[in-house]
Amino acid sequence: MSEPDMVRQVISPAAAKETSSYLEQVVSDQVHGTGRNAYIDGYRVAGKTGTAIKYTNGLPDKSRSVVSFIGFAPVNDPKIAMIIIMDEPDLPSVGGGTVAAPVFKKVVSQTLQYMGVPKTATKEESEGTKQVETRAQAPDLVNKGLKEAQTQLLDAGIAYENLGKGTKVMKQFPSKSTFMAPGQQIYLLTETDGKMEIPDLTGASLRDAMDILTLMNATVTVEGEGFVSSQKVENQNGKRVVNLTLQPAKEQTLADNSKASASTDASITDETTDTTKDSKENKSSGKKSDDSKNDIVKDTAGKNDH
Repeated sequence: MSEPDMVRQVISPAAAKETSSYLEQVVSDQVHGTGRNAYIDGYRVAGKTGTAIKYTNGLPDKSRSVVSFIGFAPVNDPKIAMIIIMDEPDLPSVGGGTVAAPVFKKVVSQTLQYMGVPKTATKEESEGTKQVETRAQAPDLVNKGLKEAQTQLLDAGIAYENLGKGTKVMKQFPSKSTFMAPGQQIYLLTETDGKMEIPDLTGASLRDAMDILTLMNATVTVEGEGFVSSQKVENQNGKRVVNLTLQPAKEQTLADNSKASASTDASITDETTDTTKDSKENKSSGKKSDDSKNDIVKDTAGKNDH
């Protein structure tokens, strides 16, 4: 769950937010929006249509086109981005909003539900349509089958995470009837507290880690700020104590890159050692090194051509 390494920032957060609002209008405006066919009830979607006329014998040919729709959702917390491209649709006169946007809608709506991304409730007002976030109450899932509980949460647009390998919900957090914060997910415990292994929480936010460990009745100690970078489980007087070490996302990314670099260096060292061994074996068997060098030069030249 750690954040990806950023190569460079090409747009300011303010500009990105403003652009997202324009792209959201392309979809949310059900009267004039060219991307209105990508609208997904319960999710804020942003996108842009595309239509390109092909050329035949150097001249524009309106009977041949490439249409597309690119978008992402939810706008307030993007989880998926997708582009749909159609080459020469059956109806060449149509644009990306007519044929590509509906495909985007179908794929993304099913994917968001599969990922457990919660919906944002909306209500109609006399002055127009306005999105209003509402605080959902956690349903009662204890003693229900895991699949039944998952289906109920997906239908309600509530995200969830399974803990354990059982098939029945033994415990849940938050508990039933608790008002949930926007975007908050429900954790389903399918094994008894003492038998279930503490999951790997590396990369989790402190809130998510605390929710999980609270559900498992474990004592928690925290050092640092940010996201979980490491954890240590101890047994003190018959009770499990989980020591969490946190790091800001940027520092954690740098640490992960450092580990990856060290792993790569070790791999290169191993390969160099193996190459040295092969070279010695070649010399002992009477093979000519000049031929090997020529082959390497030829191979390198071939690669450079590409």
